[in-house]
Amino acid sequence: MSGERSNRVIAADFNARHTTRPPISHATVSKLLAKFRKTGSVLDLPKCGRMKSVTNEETSVAVLASFSKSPQRSTRRMSLESGISRTSLWRILATHKWHPYKLQLLQHLNEDDPDRRTESAEWAKQKLEQDPQFTQKILFSDEANFYVNGEVNKQNHRYWSDTNPHWIDPSKTVGTIYGVVYGVQR
Repeated sequence: MSGERSNRVIAADFNARHTTRPPISHATVSKLLAKFRKTGSVLDLPKCGRMKSVTNEETSVAVLASFSKSPQRSTRRMSLESGISRTSLWRILATHKWHPYKLQLLQHLNEDDPDRRTESAEWAKQKLEQDPQFTQKILFSDEANFYVNGEVNKQNHRYWSDTNPHWIDPSKTVGTIYGVVYGVQR
């Protein structure tokens, strides 16, 4: 194909004619000739494997329809079911301004709740009067929610929507444990 000229001569000739471009090596010429002999073109073949982006219109419509039908579905489960990466799912949802909204639990107040709050405040005041450093010895921990049906955690539960649904679930019977630990500092 290259006639009588070697790959080194062709590379040198190309570099002399195109001084403004980065120089090519004889190995580059050899690879281009081999590609041309094999495929009839010097263009790169399409890459095999997963597509770089599946965020086309058809896929976006399918993803949004799926989340509209089941807004509580997790992106992890959707990714496994559809074969679309979680990153692509997030990209589609973000492009269409969908957000993961968190469930707000509605906790019913009992009649004796104000009395228990008052008792707790009086207990803290009494401890503070006994020991002025009492506030330095308290460790407040996070709260834990538990449900009669066995559910424990709402942290990973999301509702996907393009508008805030102000989703409150009053059907769950909620009990809350607040952790307060105090002890002697050393």
